[in-house]
Amino acid sequence: MTNIEQMNLCAAIANFAASCTTSQCRLIELNEQLVLRPFGGRKIVIDGGLHDIPMEGVSVAAVGAVANNLYYVYAAIINGQLALEWSVTGHEQSYLTGVEIKVGDETRTLVGMVYVTENDTWPAVPELVASWFNRLPVARNSSTDAFSVSSSAFQIVTTSSNSIEFLCWEDDAVILNAAGYADCSNGSAAMVAIDGVPIGAYASGDQPQASLAPTYADTLTEGYHSAGIAVRSPNGGTSTGVIGFNVTVVGHA
Repeated sequence: MTNIEQMNLCAAIANFAASCTTSQCRLIELNEQLVLRPFGGRKIVIDGGLHDIPMEGVSVAAVGAVANNLYYVYAAIINGQLALEWSVTGHEQSYLTGVEIKVGDETRTLVGMVYVTENDTWPAVPELVASWFNRLPVARNSSTDAFSVSSSAFQIVTTSSNSIEFLCWEDDAVILNAAGYADCSNGSAAMVAIDGVPIGAYASGDQPQASLAPTYADTLTEGYHSAGIAVRSPNGGTSTGVIGFNVTVVGHA
């Protein structure tokens, strides 16, 4: 085998190896732009073809994005150049390539999702920008204000200012932990809450100042969620206290 043939074979092997990897990128927010940056390489598969991601990345602005909406972000080849688009249209796995694509559109490869809280502005917090490839674990913590609950039914004691907003993919592991106390001579109980609904294992205590540590660990539906705390006084009386809590999202891709 000649040197040229050896070089051609090595190039072919390298291209084949690269074609087997569709995840050499990560979507982030940077300087008010969504940016797709190379990670562990610089290749991405779009419409069955293998394309290079520029070392500086590819970006897209939020002009036209509407607050309180979830958008999926896709990579495409437009006029011969790699570009990003965002859309409310969801994703599916391509039957041709196995790559995650925009529903019904092989020319758009999924690279992430984002939840917009202000018109024309991408969120600067990492928990509201989720990359499809090379996901980073997200961890946030917060605490309730001092609460007072006299109901035997669980009441949400977090507000929009101290709840934790986050995104997750359907195969992400979501873990909520809480620790605090409630003061009530008749006992108190607490649960973590997702989107205003108590969920997971509740914690209760009968002593006047009960230590409460409810938890949740499982998957959730894909998209935007808000985490908080719910408290009740199951045996009458008034429960007062403060509970801190945290959310961790661990991705699998």
